[in-house]
Amino acid sequence: ADRSRRRRRERDAFKGNSRYLGAFDVVAELEREVPASVPASPRAFRVKAAKIVAMARSPFAETVYLDFDSRPCRPDFVATLLRLLGREADVALADNYADQRTTVGDPHYRREHASGCVALRSASPRTRRFLSLYLEAFLLLKATPRGRRDQPALMVALKKTVDARELIDATVPPDVFCRKNTSKAVSCDSCVVAHKTARYDVGAKIFGVGFKKTGTTSLAAALKRLKIGPEP
Repeated sequence: ADRSRRRRRERDAFKGNSRYLGAFDVVAELEREVPASVPASPRAFRVKAAKIVAMARSPFAETVYLDFDSRPCRPDFVATLLRLLGREADVALADNYADQRTTVGDPHYRREHASGCVALRSASPRTRRFLSLYLEAFLLLKATPRGRRDQPALMVALKKTVDARELIDATVPPDVFCRKNTSKAVSCDSCVVAHKTARYDVGAKIFGVGFKKTGTTSLAAALKRLKIGPEP
């Protein structure tokens, strides 16, 4: 019963936000496409699975995927990211660590890549194979301590397909997608897409101010859920 009520609330919330959806040509509730084998709980695991499904079910020849906390900073961000694919690459990914760009071959692919900003040649059979392995690996991680993070699964799928020469990947450089781990600054002044600007960009930080019993605890809890911690 609790699960049914939760689903109704989620559907109502989606409908309530419908006034914002006119900005998009196509809106799809892709959670409905998540395999039946993915349980409704924990919620974080199902949402991550829906993220991978969203990439795999893209109806376009080329796709740019952004996490909700990846902020486009320029109107040409889609064209900029898709240019990174060039003529041959199937996927473009950002390194997850600052020193990762200095490694090549096997050591490079034994480290995680970021999944918050991805360019995909969706029409490529190699890309579809890669995304299938990505989802498969993620579902196998459910029972492990990494089960709520999709980047380890991305690492497995990327290494497997690159090692088998079944995928050509390109790099999203830190001056295109800026992140705390890899960029000198996280700000729309320095890149094309910025990650978690509300946490790391001084010009976009969120400050919670108030006395006890005025909603500050709820605000802090909401921001923590969004992984955006308020200043003390």
